[in-house]
Amino acid sequence: MRNDQNSKILFVVSYAYPYHAGGGISALNFAEFLNTHGYQAKILTFNRNLKFSLKSVVKNTEIIRIPYFNNSIILKLLSLLIILPVYFIQITKANTTIIYGGYIIAWEFIAIFGWLFKNRIIFRSTMFGEDDAEALLRYNKLLRPLRKYALKRIDNYFSLTPSFTKSYILCFQNWKKVIESSQGVNTQIFSPVQGDKKLELRKKLGIPEKDVIIISVGIVINRKEYSRIFQELDLLKFPFKYIVLGDFAFDNDAHISLKDTTINRVYEKGRKILADRVIFKGYVENVSEYLQAADIFLMASKKEGLPNALLEAMAVGLPVVVNNINMLKNYLIQHKSNGLLFNKYSDIPKLLKLLKNDKALRQRIGSKATETIRMKHSYTHILGHLQI
Repeated sequence: MRNDQNSKILFVVSYAYPYHAGGGISALNFAEFLNTHGYQAKILTFNRNLKFSLKSVVKNTEIIRIPYFNNSIILKLLSLLIILPVYFIQITKANTTIIYGGYIIAWEFIAIFGWLFKNRIIFRSTMFGEDDAEALLRYNKLLRPLRKYALKRIDNYFSLTPSFTKSYILCFQNWKKVIESSQGVNTQIFSPVQGDKKLELRKKLGIPEKDVIIISVGIVINRKEYSRIFQELDLLKFPFKYIVLGDFAFDNDAHISLKDTTINRVYEKGRKILADRVIFKGYVENVSEYLQAADIFLMASKKEGLPNALLEAMAVGLPVVVNNINMLKNYLIQHKSNGLLFNKYSDIPKLLKLLKNDKALRQRIGSKATETIRMKHSYTHILGHLQI
């Protein structure tokens, strides 16, 4: 592995720790890995209404938070007088800047500043249908020329799935700039456990030892389709516990607010339909342990980029049951080889029953999933793809 003290990498994200947005978590985990392997990586994000400190160190990684006041349009515009100079200063200190999505305030200027100073700029969309290339140029006609200009000046487009690649090529017809790769996994943390170790984890975490443990990871919001999951799980005839790891309460500065009453409705629906068969754990730091203690990973989202949790579940050797979105089939997942894909939600009970009744299939799919991640989606491989 490269060990270059001059490799200075800046991750720019809309939300970072202590918020639990997927992009921020992904950037922090990758930055931590880089900082333990001879690189200099830090994160640049926003301090909404000065709620947190301007700087902190988390997981051996410096997080810089730019003051941003979002209580009115005027304050948002005035905040640019702080944001843009900080962009300018931080980009000149880095060799490579990775922009984590089109939700970042005035991200277009990051791309333009990088182009002006010949610093390498990588743009990574985070949510298909929201900030892929087509979506960025479709929404907000006033910003379309600026966004098109900025995207033409990035050095690389970091495409998480073939869906993102297709969107970018339709807009810019430039294959040379595309790097198609997942965001990667730290396989030193997310690795399989067997037998006694799995039982020890269940005891430690208070998880039933004999029930089938089905697990999902993600914020309790509508696009994750938890409501549909509850309905399908209610049809199962065998004993199970469904564990949900993900926030279901938020403050007004978070990327999701308590004003979104649908969150409470989803939570209450789960309680009503599944009763004590569902366990809402909220956000946890030890995701790896919960995944290692589980039997099956379930993801039913109707809209995603490429979830960290899916890669992590595969890395620990869980058989995954996943909605076939974003061209995942034959890209990350080969159906019945390293995972199970469904096109209809009504297929979920059948697939879960298949895995429950066929231990050999469960083990074979899990082992193949781990192999897939280790061979193609570890952080070491991602570094090779990005050529950092």
